[in-house]
Amino acid sequence: MNTENIFRNIVDTPERIRARDVQMSAVAYLETRTIFISGVLETSDRAVMVTYDLPSEGEWNFVKAETNLSDEIWNSWIMSVDEGGRFIDDPARPNRAMQFSKSVISDDKKRLGFYGGEVRPGESILKQFTIETPSRKFYMSHGRRHTPNFLPSDIEILSEIENGYILDPAYEIFVPVEIRF
Repeated sequence: MNTENIFRNIVDTPERIRARDVQMSAVAYLETRTIFISGVLETSDRAVMVTYDLPSEGEWNFVKAETNLSDEIWNSWIMSVDEGGRFIDDPARPNRAMQFSKSVISDDKKRLGFYGGEVRPGESILKQFTIETPSRKFYMSHGRRHTPNFLPSDIEILSEIENGYILDPAYEIFVPVEIRF
């Protein structure tokens, strides 16, 4: 059996990938409405579109750790939510990433970006943010940078946060959310 061809098809074509294929897991704590997510990303050349099946609609606080298995330094981290969702700016639970000193939410509340730092290959990014969603099925994406090969200015990063980013090609990942009481 030639496993190299199977692996190449999974990595080189935009298709659905189960979270367990890329070592990602999620746990929801209902009492605090908190989702803990742990995983890895080994791509910087494609967007990553993630589907979460949440325990319920409404406001959820995410605490997410992901390891950079790519060969590129991440100088910013920009996320986008689906049509019905939005990021919440709550001083009691601030949107933050340990590796970045700055964060900003787009005017339409659809994108959240972190910048003013870096995540090198092999390092992890730890972030906290709050979302609101009208349904249990929640979609989030991490876009690839328009120009990934140079260090962007604050103005360029803010423009991508406000105006969006490239989503094609993309990996689609489904992350099951285990419920804990």
